[in-house]
Amino acid sequence: MSSQLLRGISDAKNRIAEQAKLRQLKILEQTENVSEYIKIISLLYRGLAFVVSIESLFMSLITILGIFMVSRKVFNVTFTVEFAIFSAGCIFPMTFNVGASFKRKEKALELLATIKSNLISLFLMFVHFDVEGKGEASRDVLPNFRNLVRNIEVCLRNSKEVQYTTPVNFDGEVSGDRSAAHLVYDDLAIIAAKLQKHSFGCFGYDYNDKAVGTATQRSWQFIQDLTVAFEEVRAIRFSSTSVGLRLFSYFLINVSCVALSPYWASFCRQEHFVGGGKGLEDELGLGPARGSTFSPIQNGEATSGYGCASAYLVGLLFTFIVFALYRVQRDLEDPFSGSSDDSIRWDRWKQQLETLGKHGVDGPTRRATMAQQEAQQGEER
Repeated sequence: MSSQLLRGISDAKNRIAEQAKLRQLKILEQTENVSEYIKIISLLYRGLAFVVSIESLFMSLITILGIFMVSRKVFNVTFTVEFAIFSAGCIFPMTFNVGASFKRKEKALELLATIKSNLISLFLMFVHFDVEGKGEASRDVLPNFRNLVRNIEVCLRNSKEVQYTTPVNFDGEVSGDRSAAHLVYDDLAIIAAKLQKHSFGCFGYDYNDKAVGTATQRSWQFIQDLTVAFEEVRAIRFSSTSVGLRLFSYFLINVSCVALSPYWASFCRQEHFVGGGKGLEDELGLGPARGSTFSPIQNGEATSGYGCASAYLVGLLFTFIVFALYRVQRDLEDPFSGSSDDSIRWDRWKQQLETLGKHGVDGPTRRATMAQQEAQQGEER
C-alpha cells in the first residue's frame, strides 16, 4: 500500500509539473505573439515616418490646392493630361538611380571590409612577428593605427563640401578634419617608416633573414592593398550618380504634382456620369455623354463642384509614392553619412579597430579591463 501511495504521489507531482510547464509555454507563446505584434506596429510606424516627410507634406498641400483650383466651380480646367508621360518620366529615372546607388553602396562596403581586414592583418604582423617578445613594435605603432582609423572615417564621412583638395587651408594652417585625406597618407607613411624600422629587429624567427624578408614583404603588401582600397572607396565617396538625371527627376516630380491636377479632377467627371462611355460632351466638360445617366447624388463631394474624394486620394497617393522613391534614392546616394537606415554603420566598422592589441587568448579579459578603464575615465571627466 505504501509503495502504491508513494507512486501515486509521484505521478501527481509529475502531472502538476507538466501542467506548470504547459502554462509557462502558453505564457511564453502569448508573450512572443505580443512582441510580434509590437514589431509589426513598429515597422508600420517607421514606414509611415519614412513616407511622410516635410517635402511630401508640402507637395501634398500643393496637390490639393491644384485639384481645388481646376475643379468645376473654380477655374473648371478640363484639358486632357496624359498620365503615362509623367509617371514614366518620374519613376524610370529614379529607379535607374536607385539601382546605380545601391551598386555604389555595395562596392563601398566591400572596399571598407578590405581596408579593415588589411589594417588588422598588418597590426597582427607587428604583434606576432616580434621574435623578442617585448611588444615594442606593436606599442610603437598602435597610436598611428588609431589615428589612421579616425582619419579614414573623417575623410569618408564628413560632407564633401568641407573637404579641401589642398594640403592646407586658406589661412595657411593645417586644416585638420578638412584635410583628412592628407592625414590618412601621413599615418600610412609613418606606419611604413616604423615597419622599416622594426623589420630586422622584430620581424622574423630567431633572426632568420629569410623569415624576416617574407614577413616584411607581406606587410608591405598589406599596406599596398589598404592604399588601393582607400583610394577606390574615396573615389566612390567624392563622385556621384548622374547629377543631371537626379535634377531632372526632382524637377519633374515637383511639377507633375501640379500638372496632373486636371487628370486627378477627371475622376470626378467619371463619378458624375454612370452608364455609357465618354462622348465629346463629356470630354469637353459640357455635359453627360450619350447613353450615360447623370447621378448628382452618387457622390456628395463630386456634386459640390470643388473636387471629389477619389481625385484628392489618388493625387495624394501619387505624391507620397514619388517622394518616397526620391528619398530612397537620396539616402542610397550618400551611404557614408551615417544619418539614415541605409547608411554605413561606422560604429560597427570601427569596433575591432578600436580594440587593436586587445585580441587573443585573453582577449575578453583585456577588452573588459579596457572598458572599465574607459568608464572610470568618463566618470572622472
